[in-house]
Amino acid sequence: MRATRANLILSCFFFYFPFGFLLLWFSIFKFCPTGGIKPTNAADYLALPNVMCVGGTWLTPAALVKQEDWRAIAVLARNAVALGTP
Repeated sequence: MRATRANLILSCFFFYFPFGFLLLWFSIFKFCPTGGIKPTNAADYLALPNVMCVGGTWLTPAALVKQEDWRAIAVLARNAVALGTP
């Protein structure tokens, strides 16, 4: 509610999947959900009219970052982009 008083319309929102229905209640906002998002459910979130993008640690697994395997991370990123492409 504070966001509406501050005239904010975009929010990065961390939540776990069962609370995804909250996005529909706040339809005047645009969201970037990041909690509980996986390749298996990202398209469901992206289909919501007030979700602009999604994010999550599955895009940059700690092991790949530690190994500096940027090619593997790039593949994950390309696959993520394809999730939101109709």
